[in-house]
Amino acid sequence: MSTAIILLIAGIILIVLNIKAINKEKNSFKEAFTSASDNMQEFQVEIGKVRREFAETLLELQTQIVDIENKIKLNENMNFQKIEKIERLEQEIKFEEKKDVCQEEKIENIEEIHNNTSDNSVKINEIDKLIKKGLSVEQIADKLKIGKGEVLLIKELYLK
Repeated sequence: MSTAIILLIAGIILIVLNIKAINKEKNSFKEAFTSASDNMQEFQVEIGKVRREFAETLLELQTQIVDIENKIKLNENMNFQKIEKIERLEQEIKFEEKKDVCQEEKIENIEEIHNNTSDNSVKINEIDKLIKKGLSVEQIADKLKIGKGEVLLIKELYLK
């Protein structure tokens, strides 16, 4: 038990000595801070101002960069939409061109059919006249320069 009392007394003595040393110490943090702020020279104040201005400028630049990025994204979206619209218009134009080509082909087919019909009616009329004159199928074919089968077909189908 006596060792415990000795340790307790030694601990109390150490605590008291440390408290006195802290109170007497002139180089404590509070005193170091006040002396540093008192001794701060004018150039250090200017450096602080420049740092603050530099930080503010960086912040402004960062916000401007973010704004520019947003505008670029918006422009890319608008350009993408314009490209899609152009592609759709090109497809519509191609479709219209194909439609026009189809209509032209139909017109050509109708004209060809019309020409063939008029040619056929001329042939039928000529064959009819030659038959009425009494010419034979061979003679009609030679005179009109067409096949005998065609003459016989026209004779059987159209002239009866």
